[in-house]
Amino acid sequence: VRNRGDALQYASQELRCDRQIVMEAVKSDGRALRYASEGLKGDKEVVLEAVKNAPPRDPLLRYASQELRGCREVVLLAIRKDLSNLQFASPELRRDRELVLDFFRLPPLGERVLSRGPLPYWRANTFSKVRTWNFQNDRRAFLAAARHDGKRGLAFAAPELWSSRETVLEVVRTNGSALQLASDELRSDREVVLEALRNRGDMLDIVAPELRRD
Repeated sequence: VRNRGDALQYASQELRCDRQIVMEAVKSDGRALRYASEGLKGDKEVVLEAVKNAPPRDPLLRYASQELRGCREVVLLAIRKDLSNLQFASPELRRDRELVLDFFRLPPLGERVLSRGPLPYWRANTFSKVRTWNFQNDRRAFLAAARHDGKRGLAFAAPELWSSRETVLEVVRTNGSALQLASDELRSDREVVLEALRNRGDMLDIVAPELRRD
């Protein structure tokens, strides 16, 4: 199992209960967690190791015990690895406001956050994917998401957030492309437009005509 974690599926029930063997298996391939004993699926260290070594687009939280699906540390690590793990978190954590804020603050597991340049694939449009959190009208979550999210994701925010000059001004300072989603009135607002252009100079085409001549 050190070389091929999924070989755990061929092990006896006794060996699937052996913590050392299972730990070696999930270090090699996080997906080996599915073949571990029920007891070890409830072992926090084993599950965290499995999450760290899971391949993309394979939500391993579904194999964890119900108790660990309600563990904030485990769930946060899991959704940083793959957002689809969220569907397997406990109902309480799916409604946890601080969890969504932490999700947007932290980088994904094993990825380097870029402060400039293209949006990393792991964060593009994620605000649209967390609708189960019901935070579309939450200003703090919206501003946290705006630092990383694509405009398609931010489009799912509540209209009242987009109609707030103060909120939009703060958003375009960190995500100039969000200017495309602002109201015509705010696209004609000189201060809002200047902040957006400082972040993304290629947004000039969508500003009000009178400001293009400024």
